Amino acid sequence: CVPPLAHYFAEVKSPRNEQMDAFEDDPHPRSDSRRSAPLIYKCQSCNELGDECHRLAVPIYIDASVHGSWKAHLDNAVSAINRAAPGLNLHVVSDEKSSNIRIYGTSENGVSTKGNFLSFKHRNQAEIYLCHNNRNMKRSSVHELLHALGYNMDCDIDFQFGQLKISELVRFDPHSIMLYCESASEEPVQRSKSEAAKLSKAKGRDIEEMSEVDKLVLNLIYRPCRCKSLDYNPHRSSVTGMWYCGRRVMDRHNHPSHDLTDGRCGPNNSANCPACRTLSNSRVRQLLDEGKWQGWSGLVYCGRRFGKVLVELRHDGYCGPNNGPSCPECKKILIP
Repeated sequence: CVPPLAHYFAEVKSPRNEQMDAFEDDPHPRSDSRRSAPLIYKCQSCNELGDECHRLAVPIYIDASVHGSWKAHLDNAVSAINRAAPGLNLHVVSDEKSSNIRIYGTSENGVSTKGNFLSFKHRNQAEIYLCHNNRNMKRSSVHELLHALGYNMDCDIDFQFGQLKISELVRFDPHSIMLYCESASEEPVQRSKSEAAKLSKAKGRDIEEMSEVDKLVLNLIYRPCRCKSLDYNPHRSSVTGMWYCGRRVMDRHNHPSHDLTDGRCGPNNSANCPACRTLSNSRVRQLLDEGKWQGWSGLVYCGRRFGKVLVELRHDGYCGPNNGPSCPECKKILIP
């Protein structure tokens, strides 16, 4: 996986820069003109599109010890991950020995995952343990499967000229499903003051779905591949130069605010989905040279103040850097 340009890594001494601190101070952050785009936006377009035969099969075994109330949530989690990351083919199998991810029930409190699919140390296998009673099975199903796939806090995404630390990305994204919430069924966790402050602001919001950054990271780890069953066959638009798949997967692209698209990734203009944004693109490199980037919404931003957009109640007058309306100049890039 090759980042757009080496000097973009040199611009940021550490993935944890002042903008990431801003995320901990504001649940709906924006940038000012002194801040640059986080590293994740500068190296997101780096994958080559794979063919359907390149999709990575991940067989999952669900043991009879798993309480029946988990089944629908696990099935939905598998579908959601496959849809978000078309380079993956998670599927349930009946043969335990042929599986890479094995899910068991446990009488103990809480849920946990041991090993991960990317680890040679664990022979590319992971085990998930699910208690009989859980306050949010929908969230835990996705959360633990992502752990099993290698989306772990102590892992890095390696690039030719640097690394993206998963732990820093999760701290950067206040809407990540990988954030830990305190509950009666979970052991207390020691946290820094900044993490504790961010968590207190996240309480009351049930994060049950992957954020756009979660999806982006997943597609950086597992490159997107064409897939007929998922209707994923992206193309480069002659209008914007961006990759689009045309799927209706954009309903939460601008979270926590409302959708700014027609719900589709393209197919000819506007924002694209996280999977398409990870595909190598010379147009994105050109935008980076111009001091512009695509935020988690898929829209293009420059971070400058241009005035509030009245129809967007939460808008603070800045262009991005992560979501919200673009300034008129940046808007024309995706909607000429």
